[in-house]
Amino acid sequence: MEGVEVKMPGTTQYFLAITCAQGMLACRLVDLAVAERHGLALAIFSAARLENILEGKPVALSQKAQELGATLEMTGEEIITVLS
Repeated sequence: MEGVEVKMPGTTQYFLAITCAQGMLACRLVDLAVAERHGLALAIFSAARLENILEGKPVALSQKAQELGATLEMTGEEIITVLS
């Protein structure tokens, strides 16, 4: 697992992503439709920083993430376990 926070130029916003062996957790800047087209396991969070992803629950999941066992009731930490 590896996480990244990239400050968006000229803003106070960050691009957030955590990669796992079988998928990814990311902020809303990532497009669920693109993940679906490519069959990627993706969990999208409304989060300001990585710790918010770990503690929070997703706002959307790709079909592949759901097939691997991720649910909207799980926290980011729990989804990392499922996607690792």
